[in-house]
Amino acid sequence: MKPATIFIQVPMIVDLPAISDPTFLTAAAAELNNDDLVIGVVAFGEAKAYLKSAFGKGLTSHVVLDRFGATPVTITHCDLTSCTRVFSSTKENSLSDIHCGGWMAEQELALLVGNKRFAQSSNEIPFDDVPFVITTWDKWRVEHPHSPVYLGTHNAIHGKGQSE
Repeated sequence: MKPATIFIQVPMIVDLPAISDPTFLTAAAAELNNDDLVIGVVAFGEAKAYLKSAFGKGLTSHVVLDRFGATPVTITHCDLTSCTRVFSSTKENSLSDIHCGGWMAEQELALLVGNKRFAQSSNEIPFDDVPFVITTWDKWRVEHPHSPVYLGTHNAIHGKGQSE
């Protein structure tokens, strides 16, 4: 019997800026597979989708700063733990303080807010949680056929989905 392999991430402290000007495609222009997973957010009168795999494209891809109308919204996703959080704030510039803060000893993504590090799942992050769903592109597109979709920094330029 072969012993199980256990991977443990070494805690790492970094300060990586979020993606602050995400590029979106229309649902019609996004060449996604029906079974590609998206993080869907309906808030403040708008619906937007974020390709889940786009958040695993390197250290700077885990935090996306966006706006839903006049309201700042931040989408965070860790591809190692599959933890997703979406935040909003009534304070104009406070969400721009969220950065990727590395990896916590508790084995999850760290979010850096100002000078303080939080585990991504922490209830002490000083922002409001925004409801979201993780669903297939096919289901999202049926319910929100006109919503823009974020494919990541590389994919948004090339208009390709997860299976390129």
